[in-house]
Amino acid sequence: MLKTAVFAMLGVIALSAQAQSPKPADVWFGGGHIVLSVTDSAGAFSAQWQFDRADNGDVRIIKEERRGTAKVSGTLMSMCDDQALLLKDIVPARQLELRELNEPVLNLQLALRLLARAMPQGLPAAGAQTAIDVGDDKITLRVRKAYSARKDFGAPWRARGTAIRGAAGEVKFDLVLTYATENTPGKQSELKLAGVWQQESRVKAIDNGFALAGWRVHRVDTIAEVVGGNTVLDPVAMTTPLQFSTVGELRERIGHWWHTDAKAPKRAECKL
Repeated sequence: MLKTAVFAMLGVIALSAQAQSPKPADVWFGGGHIVLSVTDSAGAFSAQWQFDRADNGDVRIIKEERRGTAKVSGTLMSMCDDQALLLKDIVPARQLELRELNEPVLNLQLALRLLARAMPQGLPAAGAQTAIDVGDDKITLRVRKAYSARKDFGAPWRARGTAIRGAAGEVKFDLVLTYATENTPGKQSELKLAGVWQQESRVKAIDNGFALAGWRVHRVDTIAEVVGGNTVLDPVAMTTPLQFSTVGELRERIGHWWHTDAKAPKRAECKL
């Protein structure tokens, strides 16, 4: 069975190849609870997201977004290696269901990459304030979650700001990223990123008994496409939501490859 790429909320999966020789900066991608606020200079978009990663890799995001005049407020979860997207109080645009997940994840990846680049030695000492000034005049800054879920921040780009570590180990950061606007030579855009990084998640586990009343559950599959002669894999969410009583029922259905017959062969096992 094809699976979607595991939700690299904190970039941990992207770093798996380095697991045998971790670098001090890798600690930034191992945070369990992160609050991130993002505002663009044009005023067309602003958001605050709370990210929590469970021990088995499942993720919860609480979001408050403003897109133009529209507001989006609610909670989402990505479960079983990104095979299910769960939404509460969020009604996504048809065929844009995964945007609700991808938008915050890409911005989180951006913030973490900037922190790792600014502080390659890892977490600063408690009480220490670090001035941040990183950038590149030639190489575009890129973040990606899937083939069709990616963002480029054109060179020249520069991020300036500060980070300070509290007594409890949390790191507060405030950054302003300026970057070249695509297809507009000489024009710069600006993005403000601020938040708090913490090692410990506030959601260590999502219990099988967790009730899903009021939640929209979208199945997520991986499809293969040929782009420029190369085959690429991309996740696609089913547009029609499914109904489940509990998280345990959902995990069981995924284990049977979404087959409604409980006697169908089990193909996989969601991690608990």
